[in-house]
Amino acid sequence: GSPAIGTPAQVVGWVDEKRRDTYGVFPWLIVINHLEYGVPYEFWLAVEIGDLVRYDGQTWRIVRRARG
Repeated sequence: GSPAIGTPAQVVGWVDEKRRDTYGVFPWLIVINHLEYGVPYEFWLAVEIGDLVRYDGQTWRIVRRARG
């Protein structure tokens, strides 16, 4: 569930895209501000494009849903 190498440990942003990378170290990816972040599979399933998310260095959380 760590962010991609070379990115800050603290992340807050809107999910622009969800991707899968079958050949990468982090197969479940979300894109925030044009940067890819590897996330746990359960989080990848739960998060939707447009959600506001936060990563505190240990845990990914959905702060606000895109719809609702």
